[in-house]
Amino acid sequence: MDAYPRSTGKLEKHNLSEPFRKSYKYKFILQESKSIKIDSSVSEVTFNSNRGPIRVDVKIECQRNNLLIEPFFTHSINETKRNKIIDLDETVIDIALQLFGPAKGYYFTLENFRNNVVHGTGTKSWFYFKKKK
Repeated sequence: MDAYPRSTGKLEKHNLSEPFRKSYKYKFILQESKSIKIDSSVSEVTFNSNRGPIRVDVKIECQRNNLLIEPFFTHSINETKRNKIIDLDETVIDIALQLFGPAKGYYFTLENFRNNVVHGTGTKSWFYFKKKK
């Protein structure tokens, strides 16, 4: 099964990769990638939303803003967690790790992992953009 849903809109004619088609619903402008300075990072962090506690896999702080990272092997963020993220109003990126999971026998090199997850675009997608400034 494909990690990214197929788009039925007009984006196919622009030859955008699947992650960009998935993320397009957020109406952002595609631009050149740039490096950001990470001030701190913490794994397994619990936040309190109005809908109850939410645990995220990685919280990165950069320029006094949070960026939450949710890697997954089999399925992305479920509806309950999605609603808590919306209530929390923090930017979230999900990262598909099927290439490195049990179905593939966990056989990969650190270089292969880094190239796909850190530098590649095929495994990452914007799940939610923070609305508050």
